[in-house]
Amino acid sequence: MTSGLASNQNEAKALGDSVKAFLIKPFTSEKLLQTIAQLVG
Repeated sequence: MTSGLASNQNEAKALGDSVKAFLIKPFTSEKLLQTIAQLVG
């Protein structure tokens, strides 16, 4: 899940196990790749 607002992270937490990662915009391509690697790793 991605968001332009840090406050939306609380909404992601409320979704429980369906959200495995949360990236706050703007994020770098390196951060995106690190997050994907953690999720599939």
